[in-house]
Amino acid sequence: MLKVCIVTCLVFFCTAVVPVHVDAPIGPAAEQVFIAELNRARDVIDEVKQMPAVSELIKRLRDPNEEVKADVEDQLITKFKDVLYQHGFQQSFRSSVAPFLAHITVSYISVLTAKQGDSIIVYFLCESLQSLDHLRQMIASHYIHEVFVAIIEAVPHTYVGVYVRVKDEDLNVALQCLAGLQDTGL
Repeated sequence: MLKVCIVTCLVFFCTAVVPVHVDAPIGPAAEQVFIAELNRARDVIDEVKQMPAVSELIKRLRDPNEEVKADVEDQLITKFKDVLYQHGFQQSFRSSVAPFLAHITVSYISVLTAKQGDSIIVYFLCESLQSLDHLRQMIASHYIHEVFVAIIEAVPHTYVGVYVRVKDEDLNVALQCLAGLQDTGL
């Protein structure tokens, strides 16, 4: 039911939501800490993105030049680390999350929320077919796995045995959502 609502609501906006499952045997309390910290970091970074200096920096991404993209990402990493420090996040958390959030920002991907389900579920919003493909590549290359391992290791007293996965059906729904819109000329 939820999947149908997400696709129906977001088709209008030409975006797709992809739930990524993070299986980690860390226990419900540590899962709640992971979820709370990731959501809090997302909220802090979303506020920073609205600041004029940062929004101007993000506007530079309209230039498809890879050097511009790399420069913007480097500057975002610095700004994100600084603001996460100001909000009291641990060094190990900042070192992983700031580059990750900067990287997905320049790829037109964002974290919508993290929730508890059968596993921890992190919902990503992809703004194009390219961003969806980039998310898929980050999962396949284990980049997201490494980021989530580092975040979980920042939670006190946790053993890390993390498995990150996305269901094929969720990727297919997101792909159909984005591809369908482009094929219709909307």
